[in-house]
Amino acid sequence: MGFAESYIVFASQPGVTVTSVKYRGQELSWRLVRKLSPERTGRDVYYVALPDAHRGWIDVTLKQTDGQLKPDRLRVTMGGGSQAPAAASAH
Repeated sequence: MGFAESYIVFASQPGVTVTSVKYRGQELSWRLVRKLSPERTGRDVYYVALPDAHRGWIDVTLKQTDGQLKPDRLRVTMGGGSQAPAAASAH
């Protein structure tokens, strides 16, 4: 039996906000979890739920501090099984 869905947590640079998230060309729902205090990093922390297969790229559109939109990608690698490691890292 495989996973029904998985949650990926990621952070943006201070002042940069997420405007959209896509996985395999499909728009996904995402949620701002919290803004970390400036004493820590000042980054925003987000999560997104992946519906099924857990390998590939998450395409993220970011709004920069100057208002420009910039695409970015997170690589997702997950193995099978309940003890499998998961990672999402900026490309």
